[in-house]
Amino acid sequence: MSLTQTSGVFAGVHEDGINDFVTAFFNSRPRFLRWGSPAFVPITSISETQVPAIPTFNIEYLVELEQPKLDLHPDTFGFGLPPGPNQFSLEIKVRLTVGCQGKPGDTGITHVPRGEPISTDLVLCARGHFERQGSELVLIVDDVVLKDIRPESLGDVVSCMLRMIVQEMLRDLRIPYRSVFIGIGTLAPVGGITIANDTASAHANIV
Repeated sequence: MSLTQTSGVFAGVHEDGINDFVTAFFNSRPRFLRWGSPAFVPITSISETQVPAIPTFNIEYLVELEQPKLDLHPDTFGFGLPPGPNQFSLEIKVRLTVGCQGKPGDTGITHVPRGEPISTDLVLCARGHFERQGSELVLIVDDVVLKDIRPESLGDVVSCMLRMIVQEMLRDLRIPYRSVFIGIGTLAPVGGITIANDTASAHANIV
């Protein structure tokens, strides 16, 4: 069978090219890597995104994520969740900060704008796949784990929270599908996205 299989054209993007795209995306949109409630992020700007504080308890918080790097199947970088067939994986360093109102032993709680910031650093391992949405490729996160968190149930809770945050971080990271087939003409995508040999591949027919 030919490289294009039953399709008219074939194109593949190596993980190095995808990571160049990811780097350019976050360098120009760093707000997707820093999310904070009003006490930490007074207004959404190019460098950070404001999100609401946790209501009722008025908990102020900040989530800071390192720029991700993708590893396409097979495993190249030795991430904690290695990619399987048709998968990518990534690791992200995450800093979680909470504005702590009051300390153990205080006779009362002193309400200051954001309390005393306390932080912890985590390493999030994630694995997912590409999907085609219209003329774009999007990253879907399937599984996440956190390194070195005990008990396991605490890791499950924080992992679920961070999985949703990371998916939101990746929401606008869309790779233009048609740019892979530069200058070929009008295309009709065929099938899904396959990942093998560190390359994401797509097929299409010329119409």
